[in-house]
Amino acid sequence: MPTRNTSGKQQNDQKESKEKKDSQQASAAASERRKANEANDMITEVLRELKELRKENQNGFAETKVALTRLETSERDLKEHMDTLEQRLEEAENWTGTTEEVSQRNERVLRNMLRREALLTNQCDDLQNRMRRNNLRIYQVPEGSEKQDMVGFVKDIIRNTLLLQEDLSIERAHQALGSRPADT
Repeated sequence: MPTRNTSGKQQNDQKESKEKKDSQQASAAASERRKANEANDMITEVLRELKELRKENQNGFAETKVALTRLETSERDLKEHMDTLEQRLEEAENWTGTTEEVSQRNERVLRNMLRREALLTNQCDDLQNRMRRNNLRIYQVPEGSEKQDMVGFVKDIIRNTLLLQEDLSIERAHQALGSRPADT
């Protein structure tokens, strides 16, 4: 009988050992499931956060794209404005250059005209003086005796010399500037 007992004990031991092993395996399996569930939860959380980051990144990208589009539009507008200003500046420089050329040409013409006017004025005065010389010439009057009133002095000489009673009308009186031309 001792063999049976031993064999029953062995069976009991084996059964206990098997139960213990099964219990350990069940415990290990439960632990593995818990770890797997925790890992799944962590993966799910990481995926959710990645999706949020992706969404935020897409929103940020869209905002950046809108801002970049505004900047490009602003840059294009500034470039067009600069081109317009450069064109206006070039037109102003051309106009200024043309105006300066015209001004210089006008100054040359004005100088010529002033010289010509002075020459013609002198010639006109000379012709008028020569014409008046034919009107009346008084000789042997000392120079400087007229003092400051040439017209009054000539009136007095004519009235006293010709013994005239009526008032004379003398347009102009002056000293002879030069000798009378020979052909007149």
